[in-house]
Amino acid sequence: MTWKKVVNADTGDADHVGGNDFDKISDLFSGVDVDDVTINVDWKHDHFIDLKAVAEPATPASGYVRFYIDSADGFLKVKKSSGDVVIIE
Repeated sequence: MTWKKVVNADTGDADHVGGNDFDKISDLFSGVDVDDVTINVDWKHDHFIDLKAVAEPATPASGYVRFYIDSADGFLKVKKSSGDVVIIE
């Protein structure tokens, strides 16, 4: 399924959502890899989440962390904005 995009391409401001924001949300729901958001979560039921193992992702922006299952060793890890990786499992 592909989500519809809006025809007004504007950035909005601190108080208003712009058309570009809605386009980004549409891309996310359509499975498009958006520049600053990565979704590798498959919501199956309301009791758990499935995560697919991936190669170590890029370092997230400052102030963010990135959870992932490392396909190299199968461990749940978090990658910090400093580039440090912490094994959770």
